[in-house]
Amino acid sequence: MTTLPLSTGMMSRRPKILSDEPKLSSAALCTTLKHLHQTFRPEFTHQCVEEESFRGYQPLTSVLAKAQSELLPSSSSTSDSDAVVLHKSHLRHEQQVTSELEITIDLAPSCRTCRLLVTTKPKKRKANDDDETMTMIGDDKRQKMGDNSSKVPCIHNTTKETEQAEVEPMSLAEIQNAISKALPDITVDNDDMDCIDDYLSKPMGTLLREYTINDKTFCLSLANGSDPATCDYHQKVQKLALWFIENADDVDVSNEQSGHWKVLYLFLHCPKQKYAVVGYCTLFHFNSPFHKPVPGTIVRICQALVLPPFQGQGHGKKMMQCLYDAVHNRIEGAYGNSQDQQEVVEINVEDPAPGFVALRNKVDWKLLKDHPEYWSNAKVDNNIAEEAFFASIPEAQAIQVGANAKITPHQVHIVHEMQRLEALHNATFDTSTNGGGGVNEEELERRYRLLVKRRLNKDHREDLSSFGTKDAKKAYLAKLFDEQLALYNRLLPKGSKKR
Repeated sequence: MTTLPLSTGMMSRRPKILSDEPKLSSAALCTTLKHLHQTFRPEFTHQCVEEESFRGYQPLTSVLAKAQSELLPSSSSTSDSDAVVLHKSHLRHEQQVTSELEITIDLAPSCRTCRLLVTTKPKKRKANDDDETMTMIGDDKRQKMGDNSSKVPCIHNTTKETEQAEVEPMSLAEIQNAISKALPDITVDNDDMDCIDDYLSKPMGTLLREYTINDKTFCLSLANGSDPATCDYHQKVQKLALWFIENADDVDVSNEQSGHWKVLYLFLHCPKQKYAVVGYCTLFHFNSPFHKPVPGTIVRICQALVLPPFQGQGHGKKMMQCLYDAVHNRIEGAYGNSQDQQEVVEINVEDPAPGFVALRNKVDWKLLKDHPEYWSNAKVDNNIAEEAFFASIPEAQAIQVGANAKITPHQVHIVHEMQRLEALHNATFDTSTNGGGGVNEEELERRYRLLVKRRLNKDHREDLSSFGTKDAKKAYLAKLFDEQLALYNRLLPKGSKKR
């Protein structure tokens, strides 16, 4: 594939921006994190780096080329008239960049500390232009490359000047200051080996469960935010969320002003009784005196993170299932201390991202499938040929089922829709008898669409009211239904037929 160098002629015409994915920003492609010998890049940098770009720098040319080749189809080619950039943050690479930048962050297994290595080199103008400078924060020998009169962490730019930049590049001290917002403590002096071998000797809090995935043992523990050790540890670990959660923010888990905090931690159990953190979930507990049908404590999932090398392995599902088992008192010792004087009556989620919505829907569907007794107060028709089979659950019944399962009534409606779709997937139709009950497949699908659209119309009433015509409302509602159906089809067992 022939590709256009990303800097060629960009300022003479408006280039095509290939993606708005934050993980393709200039700052993200300059940054690599390492944890337990695995490397990964940030998903987000906007909370640390202004305009998602380090002023005066661009990522390595090889990194840019690889990212561009992965975005463009192999059969396509670009010419001078097809100038492209990966992301809007790359637009300044032509005239405002003099150097290439590579930031490597080595995280301790515990994620309490890290070490920082910054590599800069002139932006390539010639094939043999490969001068570079490396500086390691906290490495005393490398600090001597610049002013070593102070022992505080510092970095120095000794990159050879290639040409005058139109803007003053960020100093490496400025770069360190920016990214330190999303990092635990940076090691200083000769603590590098301590950083590499900084494991926990035991899980934080109370051990709840162990399980094995891919021949590795993981464990889940629940820690009280009021514990000083938990508070100190979480203040360091939670900074990493800025790289991976779009609207992440720091919380003081020791604050008990309007409730109290617990943290569900996910650890990798390593040899020699060592533990490395690979995820966590913050849980805010508060009293709800007007909760229906009974008052009690609501547990709100506020921030959930699994580090990228461990994503897609089922850990999020394990964490949520463990939390449900804990609040249903199926795990001894999880709840019941002096802070938990009221029974937990509901688990909800604060502003969930689309990926977490999908995870929650799948776990809630499984919860109600495994515990049919939670439906005992609901009158649900089980004959698919009957029109009532696709009726909405009355709100009073959804409240009671939610109370039994400790989930929200809205999630009860979601699970009901998934269960109806699963039954529709598995229904058999004899064309000679038109479905055995005088109802054909198309009619059942119509009834299902109405079930889901009734709920979508209620959930999106404000958005729908903004459309000027009935046809526009219908088109938007149809779009919402198609998206919901696609999600349900993805979450339901793969053996089911798809509609």
